[in-house]
Amino acid sequence: MRVSKLEIAYIKFIYFGIEDKNLISEKLRIPIEKFNSIEESIFKKYKTKSWFQIIRITFDKGLIKRCDYSSFNIENEASKLAKQIFEDENFAEQSHLEIKLRLFYKLINLYNKFESEYLLKRFDEIPEVKY
Repeated sequence: MRVSKLEIAYIKFIYFGIEDKNLISEKLRIPIEKFNSIEESIFKKYKTKSWFQIIRITFDKGLIKRCDYSSFNIENEASKLAKQIFEDENFAEQSHLEIKLRLFYKLINLYNKFESEYLLKRFDEIPEVKY
């Protein structure tokens, strides 16, 4: 699947929660009349009309990189988590089940941080989108 830079830029705006075609038209400097053809092209290439699926596939294919729009660093957060676990003074004294539960709890918290950063991110200003 070949997605144009303009289509990627349009998908980014949808990801940012910006659906105002006048605003997108102004930011991308394209005539508003062109939007229907851009959307139809995207839907055809992705074989879906679900923006959620389109955004997910775009991230999965690396056409948009999550790290470009996030301050969340999974490696740093995982390292901090590992350090917390192994520096716990009571770690060796805990039962196998207690250790599993604590690890599970810490992993759930890590995932919650990750999810809130990527999925619930609000953009107070419109990010720069170029194509």
